[in-house]
Amino acid sequence: MTKLKPITLSGSDPKKSLLIENPLFLAPMEGVTDPSFRQLVAARGGVGVLCTEFIRISQGHIPLKVLRRELGTWQEPCPIAVQFMAPSTDYLAESVALVEQTRAQYVDLNFGCPVKRVFNKCAGSALLDFPDRMFDIVKCAVEATGLPVTAKIRAGVNDTHLLKDVIHAVHSAGAALLAMHGRLRSESYAMDAHWEWLAEAQEYLLSFEKPIPFIANGGIDTCDDVDAVVKQTKCDGVMIGRGAIADPFIFRHYMCSEPATREEVCAFIVEYWQAINQGSQKKSGLGRIKQLLKYSVGNLLFDNEDQRQQLMRARDIETIWAYISGWTAIPA
Repeated sequence: MTKLKPITLSGSDPKKSLLIENPLFLAPMEGVTDPSFRQLVAARGGVGVLCTEFIRISQGHIPLKVLRRELGTWQEPCPIAVQFMAPSTDYLAESVALVEQTRAQYVDLNFGCPVKRVFNKCAGSALLDFPDRMFDIVKCAVEATGLPVTAKIRAGVNDTHLLKDVIHAVHSAGAALLAMHGRLRSESYAMDAHWEWLAEAQEYLLSFEKPIPFIANGGIDTCDDVDAVVKQTKCDGVMIGRGAIADPFIFRHYMCSEPATREEVCAFIVEYWQAINQGSQKKSGLGRIKQLLKYSVGNLLFDNEDQRQQLMRARDIETIWAYISGWTAIPA
């Protein structure tokens, strides 16, 4: 295990700067890292930083009640950020300023979402083609709060020719940290992430008079991957996304050398089902559980691929309960 050193996120108000003891981040993922998922993963141990799913700014500033809803009611054992996604500076300052009235310790800006409906409205990864707009957005957020403001990017839209411009824009606008996913917007998750691009980005950041922490993301699916990406890129921290869907215990495994058992994974699924079947999330329950089954790695849940495919075709939760009942208690 590579020892990750603590990092500091500097805000415009020195009193609100943030020391991150363990720069091992759970990546914000739309439709995945809801408050229930974050809580259950963090409760297993090893997670150093959490973040909300992106909150999209479009028709007006984000009300305080929405920020608090996205954060949830559970008190995290580690720092948490609110992530915004905006195509411009409209309503951004008002939204960012309100974060100071929540328990979030920093603000993250999404410049990496590849989803078509987002991209077509010039938000998320679409802004990677417009470094000047990214500068304005980051600067607006930085000036609106004393909290640290960070940014998450991809390597580019269709190529990396603007990557240095993007990094320079984010850095010069005052961002406290840069996280980068090592794929283009045009590349699917089935393709290997380009860690060499991550290494180039970190090398460029280190050339600045005052570098900011750099967090590597993409293709980090196992504990060995964490060590490998740190070694190759010299990053200051690691952000794990789909690897945490595949193995919600990956952070504990990395930090404590305690791999998950099948019994633990099955119990996690049951707890997650119970959590998301409360209130407004009830209708999405089966789909969320299938998401865990789809990405589950190795023999954590299945002895062969046929077992996975049979459960992926399940039309009700009872079929899934019938499979995992041999390893954990099933809710009535």
